[in-house]
Amino acid sequence: MAFLVGGANSSAAVAYDIDNSLRFNDGDSPDLGITLGTPSTANVFTFSFWFKLGDWEASKVPFSAGTDSNNFDCMILQNNGKIIFFQKSGGSTTTYLMPNALYRDTSAWYHLVVGVDTTQSTDTNRIKMYVNGSQISSFETGTYCDQNEAAEFNTAVSHTVGTISMGDTHSDYMDGYLADFYFIDGTQYAASDFGETDSDSGIWKPKEASVTFGDNGFFLEFKGTGASQDSSGIGADTSGEDNHLAVTNLAATDQCTD
Repeated sequence: MAFLVGGANSSAAVAYDIDNSLRFNDGDSPDLGITLGTPSTANVFTFSFWFKLGDWEASKVPFSAGTDSNNFDCMILQNNGKIIFFQKSGGSTTTYLMPNALYRDTSAWYHLVVGVDTTQSTDTNRIKMYVNGSQISSFETGTYCDQNEAAEFNTAVSHTVGTISMGDTHSDYMDGYLADFYFIDGTQYAASDFGETDSDSGIWKPKEASVTFGDNGFFLEFKGTGASQDSSGIGADTSGEDNHLAVTNLAATDQCTD
């Protein structure tokens, strides 16, 4: 799989290669899901994944967690090219981070990392967002949660890859591709833990991560092709924690090498 930034490719050899991605067609209402358990460390977590955009007809949600419409967290790929990290608790918005930058290239792979530690006293340290290795510091909207604010992510609620989860209600299905999907329980990691800049091309590329997953952590390499929630399924967790995700409206034909 070639990883692109702004549509540019690199001929340089890479030490780490991602074999598979997973294709999501929003018309199929696809997702992977799991209800997690008690976290190793509450309110401290990281997620990292590569994505390639599909259609822009509506906003897409590659990752979310929640119990209902008043209590949910999500990552939004908005149909105007914005990326948004959003959290809602008790019916009130607690976090709304929308960078000024636009991400609209449907031919490119983007790498997104969000590291959260709500115990931090400085608000900008509580949630850190990175795209293609660069930490985002310029926001059109930058509302950070309060210190020690409870999150839906990394708690014993429904977590879904490929759609927004509000308990049993799902919407805003992903359209495009996801690859190398990490969820980390208990540590706030940076983009440099998952990727590096190619010395020849200057392009951001994936690397083999050395991370501690925690009890709720999982790693999706999309090696499996089965429909079961186990080690042979499309949502198989290869972190060693056995947090396998259930498969909905995805098939072996959605496993890709792009």
